[in-house]
Amino acid sequence: MDIVQTQPTNAAIDNLFDNTQLIDMTPDVKTTTTLVEPTGLAKTVQPSGLSSLNRSETTAKSVDSVLESLDFAAVRLEGAMYRIGYLESQVDSLQEQLKVLPEFRARAARAILTERENVILIETLSAYESELEETHALLEKLNKSKTWQFCRWAFGLTF
Repeated sequence: MDIVQTQPTNAAIDNLFDNTQLIDMTPDVKTTTTLVEPTGLAKTVQPSGLSSLNRSETTAKSVDSVLESLDFAAVRLEGAMYRIGYLESQVDSLQEQLKVLPEFRARAARAILTERENVILIETLSAYESELEETHALLEKLNKSKTWQFCRWAFGLTF
């Protein structure tokens, strides 16, 4: 279902607000008019205020302007409802993301602990490597000594 939302022009909006004043249904100031009939008798006529033609035109204009205002308000309300629906879906998706946030925090804490353990293990490994280099240096020195070479020959040791 495609809904086309049209924006009224500024003149149309001004026109809507110009025609929303109260309708004055009170009759105009009563003036008496004296009509002279051909027979010579005078007759007094009291005006009734708005004529029925004038009253129906004014009512039709007012009803039309009210209907235009209602149509405009309905279009704006429909647009607002779509925006509200969109924002509600955004809130729902953000709430779903918030549900997994504690899991991500726990993973981050485990990663920090693992990183600390990794640093400690790297330091331990470098200490072992330095000890191993010292041991290799001592074995080289031992292999080069004459005493060790004589003991190996005397006891028949081969390495």
